[in-house]
Amino acid sequence: MINFSLDRELCDYNSSVKRFKGKILTEDDYDKVISDENDFSVNGPINLLTQERRILAVVIKDVYTDKNNIYNILKDIKLTSDLRTTQSGPVDKDKLEAKGLIEGENYRLINDNSYIRKSKSGEWQDVERGNEIHSGMIGYKRNRWTGENTITPWCDSNPDLWGQLGEIAFLNQTHFEKCLPSTFEYQKSWVDEFIDSKDRIGELGFNSIFTTYSINKYHKDYLVNGMGAHVDPGDVTGGMTTMAVFGEGEVEGAYLVFPRWRTAIKREPGDLVIADSKEVHGVTAITDGEGSMITCVAYSDSRLKKR
Repeated sequence: MINFSLDRELCDYNSSVKRFKGKILTEDDYDKVISDENDFSVNGPINLLTQERRILAVVIKDVYTDKNNIYNILKDIKLTSDLRTTQSGPVDKDKLEAKGLIEGENYRLINDNSYIRKSKSGEWQDVERGNEIHSGMIGYKRNRWTGENTITPWCDSNPDLWGQLGEIAFLNQTHFEKCLPSTFEYQKSWVDEFIDSKDRIGELGFNSIFTTYSINKYHKDYLVNGMGAHVDPGDVTGGMTTMAVFGEGEVEGAYLVFPRWRTAIKREPGDLVIADSKEVHGVTAITDGEGSMITCVAYSDSRLKKR
């Protein structure tokens, strides 16, 4: 595996979150684009205590190149959300106006990325909303209203297809364990202790460390082209997230960017990416090409912790 080492960050962690959170990143936010035909890792500076470099991301090539069945299932899942406010970039007031929503009368901005709407009764709603983004979650999640762990409706309605998608958890976990054994063992121990097996993704008797998939779709014609910089708060602290990459046609852009390190990673269909989701990160817009990209992020949601 080829190792790319980074020795200097732009700013400290807290400053990076404050500076970049919610921004759709552009070429102004990175100095280098890292890619290779072979497996590679992107590593931060040497830790003075352990004398080891912190791993920001590992890219494993050609894991999903022959998985057309998985790609076709993901492509047909139609999920959008206006609840992923940070990831959806600054609120587009023109789009809201086109829907007949007037600022101050029908909606009120909370911050650059979110707003609340007024109900028919004239009360301001509690739920913050943002731009509609082609992103959605399937698998297990905690219901925001009941507080109970449940499986998402798509999985309930499509049990056969949901079972087939278990291959993503199997492949991602297998490579995670092989590439980063100590981090994997830590994350597995945490999940085994705190998350019920019934709330984890499995396939043919295999019970993974993952609870949920986030399916993210990118195309230059989408209202939100890219994904705003964010930190994934629900992921297990000290662990990693995993991402299967699919696509068709030619695209330029859709880089995974760590702006604190001014570094972008080029992802290609077939790649498996293992990354530190607690580091602020985002996805740049597709700037050219008629193709599309789909990423399926498999992660361990700590909010499903046993009570």
